[in-house]
Amino acid sequence: MPGPASQPPEAGQAVSFELLGKGQNEVLIAYRGQLYRLRATRNGKLILNK
Repeated sequence: MPGPASQPPEAGQAVSFELLGKGQNEVLIAYRGQLYRLRATRNGKLILNK
């Protein structure tokens, strides 16, 4: 269960997509200088694209 929205989750802690997406169906993630798009489909699956 994630902590308050004002604090980042601890390493290894699960974070709900709904919390990350704030009601949207996709989240952009910056990792090591690259940008990734994590998208929730209508069928409830997650797709990660570079």
